[in-house]
Amino acid sequence: MKTFKKIVISFVIALLSATLFGILTFVILCLIIPSKDEQGHALMPLFQAFIGWVVAIVSFMTTGIVVFKKLKNESFTFKIRTQFIMILYAVVSLVFAFDVIISFYGYSFSGYYSDKILNWVWLAFTVCIIIRFRKVKFSKIYFFSLLGIIFLSLLPMAIPFFGMMYYFFTIDVYQPEIPFEADHRMELKRPLLAPKPVLFIYENQGIFEKLIATSQPGICKGMESMVEINPEKDQIHFVRLIKKNNDGITVAIQKNNQQEIVLRFPLIK
Repeated sequence: MKTFKKIVISFVIALLSATLFGILTFVILCLIIPSKDEQGHALMPLFQAFIGWVVAIVSFMTTGIVVFKKLKNESFTFKIRTQFIMILYAVVSLVFAFDVIISFYGYSFSGYYSDKILNWVWLAFTVCIIIRFRKVKFSKIYFFSLLGIIFLSLLPMAIPFFGMMYYFFTIDVYQPEIPFEADHRMELKRPLLAPKPVLFIYENQGIFEKLIATSQPGICKGMESMVEINPEKDQIHFVRLIKKNNDGITVAIQKNNQQEIVLRFPLIK
């Protein structure tokens, strides 16, 4: 193998390793050391980001040197290619699993489409991995395990199955990005089993965002009467933040360029 090719492969693998360990360090520190002021407002996680960068740089240099030395052995080339693919898939799967876990706590990556893109990348990568290593026993076990999960999700009235469909695809999402304040996002969609569309309000917290309020009955107790919104006729053109405190958030929405309507959402505890 030519020296230039060895350098390129070493660089790519080192960059992948740096991304993996840098993100892991940043996420773990954000969970252990939340960035908030005395009033509980979210702050930019500068310290966590700095440590993440330091770990990424050290990982990049160490991995690059080790891989380059290993590549001097020509018989090691195929193993490097296979390991590179598997490490890349492991990184994507790890980020995907982390996103799924934090979604149960109302968190997600910032922006509506960031989660969807991650989901589609993982799904496409999974199909490619299964096809690429179809003759490997572990790949077959992995494939049938995924099929088993899908089959089991169909048993309890198929609710888990449709839940996965809603998570992966943009089903019954009418307005994913409604103009709002710089650090907030409003979303209009019909959740699974919900009879009508529901408003969701997210607060930006660095690379993450948290669901802080919703008009969905049963989640926010004491929600005031919600103005009916028909997605086929109504469009929310503007949202303005009026007030936010520890008890709730008050906003004014404007639909179809009509007069503003003031709504108060209790915060999700």
